[in-house]
Amino acid sequence: MPGALHPFFLFAPLTSGGVRLMNFRTCQAQAKKKEIEKQPEQVILSEETAIDEYFKPIDKNAQILTDMQLEKEEKQMKEMLQVMRGQIQMQREIETRKAEASAVEPVDTQASATTAEVPPKQENAK
Repeated sequence: MPGALHPFFLFAPLTSGGVRLMNFRTCQAQAKKKEIEKQPEQVILSEETAIDEYFKPIDKNAQILTDMQLEKEEKQMKEMLQVMRGQIQMQREIETRKAEASAVEPVDTQASATTAEVPPKQENAK
């Protein structure tokens, strides 16, 4: 049976009166060679995975700290905004009071000017 496969040997077609045999170990060696060629890529990937796993807790802590810092800054901005709104409101009230005071002042000045023009009553004129 020249074309049958034996568990340890692979038979190739007959050439010039002989059988070319390929040893199972040769097949294994070729398969191993292909695996070895892939090893640098696998080593790099496994090292990257190991590095990622090593830094995962550090990254997590860094993310927590970053989130806390952002929350703190956001809170400060909201407080600052509230203070600024309060200052603006106070300035508006001050400006309104100044405007009201200046609007009332000319009336008082006019009243005092008219009273100055009117001669005072003489009580002793009998």
